[in-house]
Amino acid sequence: MQQGILSRKAGWYVALFVVAAFSAFFLPKVAYALPNGWQPDLSIRVDWQPVEGATAYTFCLKDLDGANPTQCSVFDDNIREAHYDLRLRLVNLDHHYTYEVGILGGQYSGQTSQARPLSIDILRNYLVAPQFNANGHVTILTPAERTEERSPHFSWEVYPGALFYRVSVTDENGRNLVLNRNIHGNSFDLNGLSTGSYSFVIVAVGDAGRAVYSDSQRSIRSFRIVDPENREGAFDNTYRLTIYQPSGNIDTRRPTFDWERVSGAAGYNLNIQRQGDNGRWETIIQRQHIVENRYTLDGDLQNGRYTGWIQPYDAQGNVGTWGLPKVFIVNAGNQRNFHDVHPTLLAPSAAINDRTPTFSWNAVEGADHYLLSVTSPNGLTQFINENVQGTDYTPQDEMDYGEYSWKILAYYPDGSYASDWSSAMLFNIPRPDYRNIFPVLTTPNGRTADRTPTFRWEAVDGAVEYQLAVRKSNRVGEDINEVVRGTSYTPALNLDEGEYVWKVLAYGEGRSYVSNWAREVSFTIGAPAAGNALYDSTRAITFVAPNGQVNGVRTLFDWQDIPGATQYDVYVSNITTRENGFINTQVNGSNYADQQNLKAGVHRWWVRSHGPNDQLSSWYSGPQFTVVGQAQPQQEVVNAFNAATKPTLLSPTGNVESRRPSFRWQPVAGADHYELWVQTQGQNPVRRYNLQATSYTLDQDLQQGVQYSWYVRAAAGNTNGTWSNGMTFTIGAQQLAAPTVIGPQGNTAEVNPTFRWNPVAGAQHYEIWVNDITTGQGPVIWERELNNTSFRSNDPLVAGHHYKWWVWAADANNVDSAQTSAEFTITQ
Repeated sequence: MQQGILSRKAGWYVALFVVAAFSAFFLPKVAYALPNGWQPDLSIRVDWQPVEGATAYTFCLKDLDGANPTQCSVFDDNIREAHYDLRLRLVNLDHHYTYEVGILGGQYSGQTSQARPLSIDILRNYLVAPQFNANGHVTILTPAERTEERSPHFSWEVYPGALFYRVSVTDENGRNLVLNRNIHGNSFDLNGLSTGSYSFVIVAVGDAGRAVYSDSQRSIRSFRIVDPENREGAFDNTYRLTIYQPSGNIDTRRPTFDWERVSGAAGYNLNIQRQGDNGRWETIIQRQHIVENRYTLDGDLQNGRYTGWIQPYDAQGNVGTWGLPKVFIVNAGNQRNFHDVHPTLLAPSAAINDRTPTFSWNAVEGADHYLLSVTSPNGLTQFINENVQGTDYTPQDEMDYGEYSWKILAYYPDGSYASDWSSAMLFNIPRPDYRNIFPVLTTPNGRTADRTPTFRWEAVDGAVEYQLAVRKSNRVGEDINEVVRGTSYTPALNLDEGEYVWKVLAYGEGRSYVSNWAREVSFTIGAPAAGNALYDSTRAITFVAPNGQVNGVRTLFDWQDIPGATQYDVYVSNITTRENGFINTQVNGSNYADQQNLKAGVHRWWVRSHGPNDQLSSWYSGPQFTVVGQAQPQQEVVNAFNAATKPTLLSPTGNVESRRPSFRWQPVAGADHYELWVQTQGQNPVRRYNLQATSYTLDQDLQQGVQYSWYVRAAAGNTNGTWSNGMTFTIGAQQLAAPTVIGPQGNTAEVNPTFRWNPVAGAQHYEIWVNDITTGQGPVIWERELNNTSFRSNDPLVAGHHYKWWVWAADANNVDSAQTSAEFTITQ
């Protein structure tokens, strides 16, 4: 069901002709040259003829052998030239692909070429990469730990099988100088640095998002830029010295510390920190007034991970800056060297669609628990740092779209290390293809007498702005074309009577698309046309069923009949899988029994009516319904409990009135009870255990005006399942009644009229808005936070002009009532 195709009956034939003409001259083709051996960034180019009027193009590559063959595995919506360079590292050479090219802008905007196969068989023999070892490390060549070069040269040994490298450099204040930069070589230069200390890390990225770091301990390397004239002599209290030993994995509990001697220093202070089970560092040893640049501990250290710091001071007692930290691991007395053990990560990796992914890994022999670390790819931003009693973890809150790196560390029951950190694994949560997302329009539809109707629609995930387009049905130009922050808009000026259509487009940050245009909805301002009382094309559909939960077998779609309608069209779409739905046209009667079984998921359905003389209504959106499973008649089905299954939440969501809401979710096969978790920031969660049904009404009041998140997990006996994805809701107040206007109304000779209205129970304040209908200007008066039920402006209005004014109330939570309006004319 494409945008615009279904707005008029004749549009079916016009759209088919446009697509046929479009495909005839818009045929992309693939061009490539054979590589000379393995190249990690080899690309093939897809070319097509430029289309007149197009401002940009889209490219969609579908993996026919992948997990989601109907969705784009590679997608780009901002192509400015008539070609696209596809990097072969993004494809699996053993899979089959098709690709499509779409047009943005011009008369063909929104059209897409026919799917064409992408053949890369001829390249397979040339694209054999070296095997990537995820347990190695990148060897750094330069820079040295101390240098006078203001433009240091970073270089490292080529890591076998690496597709590219990521480099991060920060100064001593934590400011990022280079962040997440992809480098297809083994060196780069950073120009114009000043004296001071710097930290950097180099990551080699291989297939399936696997990564290795610039040293076997995953530590951040450091160097210092110094002035040539300060090589020897005066004490420099800003200099950060380097610790040489201990380093890496050691088997002694009383290590010897050896560090760089600082010019002008009279002595040194030592600080040692240990990393606890919660991942936090705690100072355990402090030694002061060490004369030499070498010191052996006089007490035993436990097995574990440590960081050492050294601080110099001069003869006058002036202390310098703490030196560069040195991480080391004590592993004394264990039968095996845990540094040689690396947990094997299983999932997630590469691109995933789940925003609450389950992290899983293989067990380490003898391990009691694990530390899970999820960071940005450069390791500088921490997202998850959790201790886990098992080999999997699912976050309760949804993760943002973007790229992540994760790794695992294993512990013995006594808190000592059972392994070193695993190799890092990268994964990406890409934003959904915006072309398959359509904002849901709610009001207005049908007929209304309000000439300033409020346009409302449902929020789109990731949207920060919306473009609203409103036009008369018999005109091409738009009466309203506004970019709006929020999900509603009320025009300040009256619209003319007549039939309109409207739609909404969602934008993300930087005006990037996060949705397609919504399917147009029509409405009419004014009374029905004379002589057409039998069939009214603007009359809205009243839906009967389905709603709630259904089993998806031969679903009956039912609605109330429209007087005078001759036929109906029905459209159904699965919004969970974002698959294109089915459409049934020319349905006789006000119900339709589907002949195919619907897939599991949340569905939305639409109906429009036909009248005599080719009259056609707009599409009207029915209630959502959920297919929870298909009936299996005459067959007993025994469902075993699967602890990995997440319950699907149904309600509450959005704004709810009751302070004791009812929670509903779909059943999980084999479960015999459920656990409910409700939380808000800064308060203890509300938990209810051993719930036998798939609904529960809370037995205590929640706070008004506060947003809550809630989760459910299933259980069978003593086996707990996986927590569901979260759902949010806000306890809102019941909307206040609209104020009743007293005056002015009709004609008045007062150029400074007093605006009066009746009080509203529960109102905290009032707001009025006045438009000059004669000149089309507004607002000429706009007053907010009015505590009384009257207002008189000191600025006179114009005699002979016609005005319209609105008043509404607001409660203590700034929730507005509906508006009431009146019109008046100031007589000459």
